[in-house]
Amino acid sequence: MQKLPKGRKQLSGTHRPDKDRKGIRPGEALEESPPPPESLSEIACAAWVLLAAETVALGVLTTADLPMLALLAETSATVSELEKTIREEGFTVSTGAGGKKAHPALKALETTRGAVTRLLKEFGLSPLSRKFVDKAPGPGSKNPYDHLDDDDFEGRYDFR
Repeated sequence: MQKLPKGRKQLSGTHRPDKDRKGIRPGEALEESPPPPESLSEIACAAWVLLAAETVALGVLTTADLPMLALLAETSATVSELEKTIREEGFTVSTGAGGKKAHPALKALETTRGAVTRLLKEFGLSPLSRKFVDKAPGPGSKNPYDHLDDDDFEGRYDFR
């Protein structure tokens, strides 16, 4: 059975606050993309700019997520570098006995792509995972129904 996102449960009336995962998204959602850390490589900085913009637009990036976003950006840069190496050197390398074997960068590329895929899912940046990632509360978030006053409904409906 597929797990429904919190928002869908709230809309259908089946949300149970006692079942919420506590502490998963500490802090408020960022409203602007933060600048990349100085420690990132040039390629990783370009990845950061793109990924930060997407996660901010989705409402899932908080300050607590920035180290993980840096890891995602740097790992994405590693994928780019490995792909470049394979393009330049080919899919095979010569062995000492005169034969050919798969380029060692191929295995590293496969492993690194898997890591990027897992990290993208953590941020809801894949089609399937997007619906399972809850948005972080925005700055000054409040109950969207606060504008409804209980007095507005008093006497209107008789539920007996």
